[in-house]
Amino acid sequence: MKKEIEFNIIKEKMEKIMHDENIPKIIYKYMPINEYTFKNLLNNQILFSSPKDFNDPFDCKMFKIAKPSRKNLEDYFKKLNKTSEQINNITNDYYKNPEDNLKHAQETVKKDVEDYSIACFSCTKENILMWSHYSDNHKGICLTFDSLNLFKKSLHIDKTILNVLRVKYVPDYPEINYFIPNKFKEEVYNMFKYKYNFWDKEKEVRFISEKRGLISFNKEALLEINFGCKLEEDDPDDNRKKIIELVELYNYPNVKFLQATKCEDKFGLNFKKIDI
Repeated sequence: MKKEIEFNIIKEKMEKIMHDENIPKIIYKYMPINEYTFKNLLNNQILFSSPKDFNDPFDCKMFKIAKPSRKNLEDYFKKLNKTSEQINNITNDYYKNPEDNLKHAQETVKKDVEDYSIACFSCTKENILMWSHYSDNHKGICLTFDSLNLFKKSLHIDKTILNVLRVKYVPDYPEINYFIPNKFKEEVYNMFKYKYNFWDKEKEVRFISEKRGLISFNKEALLEINFGCKLEEDDPDDNRKKIIELVELYNYPNVKFLQATKCEDKFGLNFKKIDI
């Protein structure tokens, strides 16, 4: 009974986060077909990676520390249980060399960011460029998930998943308010939320975790496996057949299989259900 109550409380919390962040009900994950793809489908797991391994060298790494007011500093160090005399001395020292102190705060944030791991998804399966970049030039797959139930066990029972964010695309570095008491974790999450607006076509959704590596997902949340358009023309290793057989063998209850094809009259993809 206690676990069920906890489940419902956390589920309601996550539903609110997903609503506030405008996370769609359906999300997608592009990937190549290789030995890890088969292992991860076999064990229903998804890789959470460190931000330092991302292909965009600016992602989660470039930001500005907002210049604090004197009151920000005083409140910040008061929360650290400093005496009035200590706070006055520290604040005076800060203003003697504010640039160096902001650099120190920036390095602290960078180290904190590396404590988290991220799994990246998209709001669309129709992005031709993402099929090229992340799905082995249209020879890979794109998985379709129910976003709320994706990490049901981890999310609602073990609390492995800490947050879900809809990426926002901006022209300038985001600003982090380091010296606001009790809001530091929220500010770190903002680091994961912003990317340069060049990437806006990815329509990215991110799940954040303190656990690095492979995290189990709920089999019921996998709704589709979409095969790249080049697999229809050239599949010498019979990967499509192997994936379909594996998924059916390991009891994924809701999966449909779809084959992507090139549109004949425009730049785009069609998806046709594969009859098994």
